[in-house]
Amino acid sequence: MVLDMSASDIGAAAVGNAYYKNPNAYDVSKYYNTKNTYLAIYQEAIPGYLAGYTAVKLGYRHLGFLGGQAVPGVMRYGYGYIQGINAAAKEMGITDKVTVEYAYGGQFYGSTEITAAMDTWYSNGTEVVFACGGGIFTSAAEAAAKVGGKIIGVDSDQSPIIDSYGKGMTITSFLC
Repeated sequence: MVLDMSASDIGAAAVGNAYYKNPNAYDVSKYYNTKNTYLAIYQEAIPGYLAGYTAVKLGYRHLGFLGGQAVPGVMRYGYGYIQGINAAAKEMGITDKVTVEYAYGGQFYGSTEITAAMDTWYSNGTEVVFACGGGIFTSAAEAAAKVGGKIIGVDSDQSPIIDSYGKGMTITSFLC
């Protein structure tokens, strides 16, 4: 299990304000099974960066980011994605040849309206979309299938589901 919480957040959740009065006296083993628990702070910008960097290095020049909702985690994925795209393009000396589309669907599931927007992106030359936000990838996959476009998934290995829309459609998935 990965938690987006700091140790102090966990302490506060377990013992309330008493933790803040003396954090050094807090014994986490009284509240959690420490033998099989690991606290990790997840930084969405890092896999987002790797997704963008990888896509450019693989030869894609017209990229898209479709976020579910503009919530902090999804926004961090998108920020990292753009930074990775920029870094790879700069390294390759092709900053003037890379284009990015960027939008939030306002929900974490696909719809006919979002599919129509993705149809426009792909018909205007977008080659790959990083679909970040639950089931919103279904709209990107439906549109990509019509033109042989590609998808970068998120949350889990989405390749079995995405590739059911078109064989080899998934470039990769970044897990959280």
